[in-house]
Amino acid sequence: LQYLVSSNKEEAKPTAGFQRVVQRSIIHVQSSGRKEVNGANIIVALFSERESNAVHFLKEQECHVLMQLIISLMASRKAL
Repeated sequence: LQYLVSSNKEEAKPTAGFQRVVQRSIIHVQSSGRKEVNGANIIVALFSERESNAVHFLKEQECHVLMQLIISLMASRKAL
């Protein structure tokens, strides 16, 4: 893991894509009347990103099945 350590002392800055995902998940949670964003909300928002390397790799690993399960579970929670 040594190669991951940077000598650069600058603060890490979130990308525009990351900020969009977080913003989208917050808006979704607020509109549903909840107060907290959880990991499932982030994943749902992440899959809305059109040109995301993270989504590409997750789909490559067939995580879209997991995504459909999460969406189904969230939909069933709304119905309760």
